[in-house]
Amino acid sequence: SQVRVKWGAIARDAQVRVFDAAGKLIQQKEVSGMGETSLNLTQLPQGVYTVQLRADGLIGTQMLIKQ
Repeated sequence: SQVRVKWGAIARDAQVRVFDAAGKLIQQKEVSGMGETSLNLTQLPQGVYTVQLRADGLIGTQMLIKQ
């Protein structure tokens, strides 16, 4: 399973993190200047995850349900 994460063009460097339902960090990816990246979640079991994007001093989160 691939998940695409997008953010605005103002972000130069960004960090994408994926947490499980218990808040444990499962995956982390540093990205720079692309405005978009893909995460490979194939190895993760079904469940609820939180995807966090940190860019330009801001933090955004989105819930993800993998079925």
